[in-house]
Amino acid sequence: MANRKMRGGDHIAAALRDHNVRTVFSLSGNQIMSVYDALFDTDIRVIHTRHEGAAVYMAEAAAQISGDVAIALLTAAPGFANGLSALYTARQSETPLVVLSGDSPLARDGRGAFQEMDQCAAAAPLAKASFRATSAAGLYHDVVRAIQMAKAGRPGPVHIALPDDILRQQAAAAIRPTPAAPPPAPPGLTADIQTALRDSAAPLVLAGPTFCRPAWKPAIRSLAGRLNVPVVAFESPRGLRAPRLGAFAEVAGRADLVVTLGKPLDFMIGFGEVLNDACRIIQIDAEAAVLARDAKAHAGRDLHQHHALPAAIIERLLADPATAGPATANHNAPNHGANAWQQEVEAALAYRPPSWREPPSAGAIDSLAFATAIGAFTTAHPDAALIIDGGEIGQWSQALADADVSIINGPSGAIGASLPYAIAASVVRPDHPVLAVMGDGTAGFYLAEFETAVRENTAFVAVIGNDAKWNAEHQIQLRDYGAARAFACTLSPARYDLVAQGLGGYGELVTEASEIMPAIERGFAAARPACINVMIDGQAAPAIARR
Repeated sequence: MANRKMRGGDHIAAALRDHNVRTVFSLSGNQIMSVYDALFDTDIRVIHTRHEGAAVYMAEAAAQISGDVAIALLTAAPGFANGLSALYTARQSETPLVVLSGDSPLARDGRGAFQEMDQCAAAAPLAKASFRATSAAGLYHDVVRAIQMAKAGRPGPVHIALPDDILRQQAAAAIRPTPAAPPPAPPGLTADIQTALRDSAAPLVLAGPTFCRPAWKPAIRSLAGRLNVPVVAFESPRGLRAPRLGAFAEVAGRADLVVTLGKPLDFMIGFGEVLNDACRIIQIDAEAAVLARDAKAHAGRDLHQHHALPAAIIERLLADPATAGPATANHNAPNHGANAWQQEVEAALAYRPPSWREPPSAGAIDSLAFATAIGAFTTAHPDAALIIDGGEIGQWSQALADADVSIINGPSGAIGASLPYAIAASVVRPDHPVLAVMGDGTAGFYLAEFETAVRENTAFVAVIGNDAKWNAEHQIQLRDYGAARAFACTLSPARYDLVAQGLGGYGELVTEASEIMPAIERGFAAARPACINVMIDGQAAPAIARR
């Protein structure tokens, strides 16, 4: 490759191919057609979407499920801008992806070229890094660099702006050295952690969103078992009070030691303010800026910080024989009152109100009955990928349904990505069922992607909890302003199932709780994109408490 002149676009395609990229999520546009032409000569699949935001969301889901970097390819200016919200979401969810965007010609900078804009200035606050390519010869290295940056340290999205003229230019690729690997963690750090855990009566290990991914879930479970310590990973914008965490918020404040692994002391864990004043904190993070911010906010606390890769620390702890086995079998493992503390935390995490187990009442389907049916499906189909999006209905579903392969709308709190997520999940895991759960407000963001799903021959079932309103905001109005002042949050009881049918998919309307599960099964049997439109009486998101 180094001795043969190719177009800049060819160098991009070569870099993607050489780094095992097999799918690019994109929406075409003038400035990236040379890249499309280059991809034509590869075996890389282009999933062509109906909106640029959907392409970035698909890349986010593909990266989370596959555990590797995914690629979105957008056109310039308005196309690039359409992907910015999704870029922010991926940054917050710590997802490694690369967004390639077409750009106006480098040679015309500052002269009012068509769709000229400073894309890097727009993307920089939302991405882990953003830079502009400056030569055709350097494009191969630019893509490789972006892929490496996306995976390094705290994972996240990286953006490259691609001027149209250098994509078309011919040049031999300039091969540059690969950046050095990050330094290893201090050699004694894992031993210090183990000592601190053994000396603690009520320890917690709190991990960041990276460790909620399918590739890391088994390691997190193993870590909890080998350390004999509760390990809790966070990715919900509701933080300590996320429905999936049950009544965890009631016990978290009693910890006397908290070890954070890539989990900043931010809003998700109450800014650390929920911890008692005597609690010792050992914070491990890949970003020095995060450590500096938290050190300033917690000056005077018993805070011990380490600039290291949390993933490397987890791997070392799992590999260390001193961490092996439960306390009853290994005198080196922490005891914590014969597991009493761990059992108490696990009981809090598992707690759901007993009333939830009562059979649903006749009449309208409420949010609890809806979520109960979703939970029943995931229990019966543990190999399914589960996607949960939306406001109140999303929280109910997270409280009662989970899967080893799952995606929620994440720390950003954004909604709307579930249909793109479902398409990407089907692309990455074509032989496994994909169930996407959402509210009717959520469904409206990317409803046209049903056409993409049909065209790309992907199969999934989207279940919509349709209460004909923006229920999260409606609940705020009821709580803070009163029912008499509730307005501008209503929607129509639209037939989203008929829209899916019209776009080539399968659709059903459900009005009885007993029909939710059979309708889902029929949707999967249809072997094409399916929409199960469930009419519900929406409730406020659950606030789980034992007292």
